[in-house]
This record gives sequence, structure tokens and C-alpha cells, in this order.
Amino acid sequence: MLNGAAFGSDVVDFTSDTTSETNTGQFVAAIDIAAFGDPEEFTRMAAKAFAEMRASEPLAGHAPARLPGEGKAASIAERRSQGLSLAPALVRDLSALAGEYDLDDPFG
Repeated sequence: MLNGAAFGSDVVDFTSDTTSETNTGQFVAAIDIAAFGDPEEFTRMAAKAFAEMRASEPLAGHAPARLPGEGKAASIAERRSQGLSLAPALVRDLSALAGEYDLDDPFG
């Protein structure tokens, strides 16, 4: 929310809505955990929270929850062998940009 991005139910589900502009964003902060308490206790609490996230029931039609970075190597290998799957709206927009800048349409 600090960067103006949507949160919770206001976030556009770009996996099912490929026509609306996305309204997501990221914010990253570096925090010294020791300034707030025992780092080992934090590590224990975080491990418990992550385990609960991973054990949560997936939404219908979606993969199980995972944390940032998990599955990265498998995703890279799959994309290198299978290529990228692009939403039709993105293909349309990229083709329009190619035409606007007098480039060959990479999809046409």
C-alpha cells in the first residue's frame, strides 16, 4: 500500500482477467531483526508461519502456495524447454507496439 498498489480483494486477478490493467506492486525493506528481539525466536516463528502457508489448501484450479524463490529452478528449466505462455492481450499489445515502432511483428 505504501507504493499505491492495490491490496487484498482490490487486486486484479491477472490470471483470469487478461484485459484489465494490473494494479499490483512491490515494496521491499531491509530490517535488522535483532533490533526487535531474538533472531533465533524470529526464525522459529517465521518457519512456523511459512509451514502453515505451504500447508494451506490451494484455490480451485491453482497450484499450492509457495514462498518467493521456491520452484525457481524448475520454472526456469520449463520455460527454457517449453517457452513462455503469453496472455492474448499481451500478444496483442506487443504486436501493436511493434507496428507503432515500425518493427516486424514477432507473433505475426
